[in-house]
Amino acid sequence: MFFQEKRAKGRLFLTDCTLADVKNLRVIRNASVLVEDGLIKKIGKADAFDATTQGVPRISLAGKTLTPGLIDAHVHLCLSALPDCHLTLTAQSAEQRMETLKENLERNIRAGVTTVRDLGSPIEMLADLRGLEQSGEVFPSVMASGPVLTIKDGHALFIGVIADPANAAELIRAAAAGGAELVKIIGTGGNLSPNTDTQGCQFSDTDFSAIVHEARRAGFASACHAHAAAAVDQCLRFGVRSVEHGSYLHEEQLRQFIDTGTYWVPTICPGRLVENLSEAAEDRVKRRRSNLRLAIKMGVAIGAGTDAGIGGVRHGTLAHELDEFTNAGMTALRALGAATLRNAFMMGVEARKGSIEAGKDADLLVFDGDIEAPRFSFHHPSIVIKAGTVVKGSL
Repeated sequence: MFFQEKRAKGRLFLTDCTLADVKNLRVIRNASVLVEDGLIKKIGKADAFDATTQGVPRISLAGKTLTPGLIDAHVHLCLSALPDCHLTLTAQSAEQRMETLKENLERNIRAGVTTVRDLGSPIEMLADLRGLEQSGEVFPSVMASGPVLTIKDGHALFIGVIADPANAAELIRAAAAGGAELVKIIGTGGNLSPNTDTQGCQFSDTDFSAIVHEARRAGFASACHAHAAAAVDQCLRFGVRSVEHGSYLHEEQLRQFIDTGTYWVPTICPGRLVENLSEAAEDRVKRRRSNLRLAIKMGVAIGAGTDAGIGGVRHGTLAHELDEFTNAGMTALRALGAATLRNAFMMGVEARKGSIEAGKDADLLVFDGDIEAPRFSFHHPSIVIKAGTVVKGSL
């Protein structure tokens, strides 16, 4: 992952907080956390630390909730959220491209998003990320797919390449050489490509399965943009790790998500913007919200992602997605779990991310109030800590 190895030196001793334990879906009252050299060293009650915290200032977080850093599992760091940003992307200079990238990274970390999964950007952005790693600035950790794999005249070609079974391995190797760690496949049309079909498959079964197979050979999981039920079916049959959007999936497929261990990232957040574009777009949003309520009841593995960067969806808006989750029936703690540990498992980074446990990265957020209290909000964390460095607020 990009921006993964930079950790703060020294120790922090945080005490008296309400700790959100997303692993066990519980809160721990009057908890204390010791951070050492950017990693979580120990968790417990304050009196259990007397021998290990001598000389370390005690920082009281009484009346506040301590959570893991948020993970946005679906962003586009190359896009500015302006209405025509996908049309003007290729006209950007290297300086403009870097300015957009830095602004988006900064927006995310100020909002408490300490890790992102970038699902589609030009290959040049991978080099830009490598360059920023040398700057010494503190940004979210980034797992990137590089260019998406699509078809001729298909959806998202503005951030992708034309793929088929003959060239898929070469395309994946090129992205991996730049730092990509997963594959993003465009299974259907989409809102930003008017001449594409959201209810049809872009790839045949043969081509789709061959591309997923090449990703697996490279050691990569696959994420798939899929609105149509038929495209969701391809994902479930051929071993895609996560389905993005899934507007027209149905109840039987939700059962198959559970059976196959497939994750669903519904990206409800941008729906509020696209639902006014057409009756078809409005229908997709309604179906997604309805399926979200059903999926929560059934116990489907739901990840949290925003599609940030597309026109109208700014980076750092993951709290809005969590609002959608709680409105659909999740508790605040379960919604937090979707945006932390569940996303970490989906991305394969659960050993270092997603929960407050000894040995994990000290990516931590402080929120005013109690997560179990009515009207608790994930908007505007008062303090953001990335790998032991305080990047927002003050201790």
